[in-house]
Amino acid sequence: MSDAAKKFCKRCGGNGFDRYEHKAAGMCFACGAYPKGDGPVTVSATATPARSAREQSIHGLYAIILRAEEEAGRGTAARWWESAGEYARGMLRDAPADVALRAKAALAKHGIAA
Repeated sequence: MSDAAKKFCKRCGGNGFDRYEHKAAGMCFACGAYPKGDGPVTVSATATPARSAREQSIHGLYAIILRAEEEAGRGTAARWWESAGEYARGMLRDAPADVALRAKAALAKHGIAA
């Protein structure tokens, strides 16, 4: 959008949005203007820490348990386990012992003997 058109933007008046600098650097989605000039504002971001192996195991097994619950509600848990069971058993094997034990108990509630 041209500079002249940005001046007449009904949303931001061509100035972008200072209060939304944490979202899309404050860019107005109607005209493309930024709060302090022509380009995005430099925002310092901290890196998201990587998940530990334990957290990855918990997250992956939780997704499997949720899917098992869903399949049990449909009455197709046994058929689903035939196709997904090998992957899930691998995750259970690689998970810390306490996490695997709790996941097996949760799967058993849905009729799946892991």
